[in-house]
Amino acid sequence: MKTYRLVAVPCLAGLLSVQAWAVISTFDSGFDGWTQTSGVSWTNSGGNPGGFLRFQDTGPADGGLIYAPASFLGDWSTLYGSNGVFSVDYTLIRAGTLEPFPMFVRITGSGGQIARNFAGDFSTPFDWTTMSVSLTPGNWALLSGTFAGALSNVTEVRISMSSASSSNEITGVDNVSVVPEPATLASLAVVFGALGRRRQS
Repeated sequence: MKTYRLVAVPCLAGLLSVQAWAVISTFDSGFDGWTQTSGVSWTNSGGNPGGFLRFQDTGPADGGLIYAPASFLGDWSTLYGSNGVFSVDYTLIRAGTLEPFPMFVRITGSGGQIARNFAGDFSTPFDWTTMSVSLTPGNWALLSGTFAGALSNVTEVRISMSSASSSNEITGVDNVSVVPEPATLASLAVVFGALGRRRQS
């Protein structure tokens, strides 16, 4: 698993600090520490690109579940609002019929729980699609507690595959990430660049 973490860096002005971290699972060499229920398997090719996690639906209300490893858990508070983005690539390889349960992601923290459905028409197969959603309250359903409480101490990140009434649906997931939004990354680049120039002078 490719994991990147950025710690707090003081700005040159000494008045503010930029805090951000990022964690990414590409599934290029396996499950990357994710745990799974039956029906979910790792495939070494056909992802976006490389390997991916494949789910074979086995019947009604039997959507596969995958759970993020410890590297995804902990304090997400610096990513609250437009500061952070949750992203995942997904595909529908073979469609089922009468799908009552969509694909969705659920984030559970010590003070709340939020969820987001994956967009798409799951009645027809489609190629890899990226869902990138900022961690702002309007983009997620609040299931319990508070939005800030869900992010302050994340204890579980769960992705539920879609479930159809038939048992022939096949879906895939790749490139799951929680990262700072681009403006935050740009700010970090400026700070690191300035620090590097200071060290050389």
